[in-house]
Amino acid sequence: MQDRSETPPPPASAPSPHAGPPPVRARSNVRGRGLAALLLVWTAGCGGEASALDGEREPGPEVALEPGRVGRDGAGIPLDAPVPEHARRAIREFLEVMLRPPLDETSDVHDRWYHATAAHLQRLVSEADEDVGNAALHAFTGNVTDGVVTRRALLIIGARCSPRSAAPLLREYSLTYGYRLDDRSEATVLWAEVDPQGYLSEMEPHLRRRERPTATMPNDEFLLRGWIEACERAGRSPVPVCADVAVNIRMEAYARYMATEELGRHPDDPLARHALETCLIESTGDGYLRVKAAQAIRMAYANEDACALFQDVLSKEASFDFSSFLQDMIKLLGCR
Repeated sequence: MQDRSETPPPPASAPSPHAGPPPVRARSNVRGRGLAALLLVWTAGCGGEASALDGEREPGPEVALEPGRVGRDGAGIPLDAPVPEHARRAIREFLEVMLRPPLDETSDVHDRWYHATAAHLQRLVSEADEDVGNAALHAFTGNVTDGVVTRRALLIIGARCSPRSAAPLLREYSLTYGYRLDDRSEATVLWAEVDPQGYLSEMEPHLRRRERPTATMPNDEFLLRGWIEACERAGRSPVPVCADVAVNIRMEAYARYMATEELGRHPDDPLARHALETCLIESTGDGYLRVKAAQAIRMAYANEDACALFQDVLSKEASFDFSSFLQDMIKLLGCR
């Protein structure tokens, strides 16, 4: 994969009035904040956005032109973009719904807000209006909000309602250094949905790497999640790459755990079984990887096969903690 770490994307350019989707190179004015920002939003009860617009703009019909910049309406959509009024209105209404209640409101108010936003998002996605999808992509690249949850929702609407327009933008965010890391992580998984073949060809070298990455990319878990999704859509087995990830100590730990779980869903594949049994006797000190492998084996193998394997490993096990775990697994399976 080409290293793009030295060439951040250029500033956004004005969109052509003849093009529906937004320009691919429109970039966020906020650098990536990592997964901590995403975790902060959800651990706050899905209320991590002080405002869905974070003081930048309130939803409205129009904002003033700024020198040297294209004018955008209250939803962040360029005024001269060929987006019909019903699509602009749909995104403005969505942004208004995404404005969360004050933090001092009671939990029932926040609960109703959460369910209302989820239902509104589901309705827009199920309608699959391509104009609304393009409008959502324009709002996303126009930085109408700095809130993680709202930006993620705009990307989902754009990708699922207008996948052909979204694919180049999602690819750009997935592969290019300089955008917010939370945006890049979500774009990676959505790119796998809308363009599985393109995703598979671009991401395989990274997931099969044997050295530490030389460019800043989304976390390996997002790349692997996208890989599994793309394989399912393309009718391709994820086992060869998942097996490679599971036994590769250069990959991030959570990606290895995810790969191990996925291998357990393919018990008839000899490569999957071999990788699981290799992880079961992992000697690098990652005890949780061994636990995940044992759990996958218990679910995937016939009881007789799992019992024989666990008893053999137990007879040679040096770790007291893992020995206790294996004894519990053997008891759970009812091994003799």
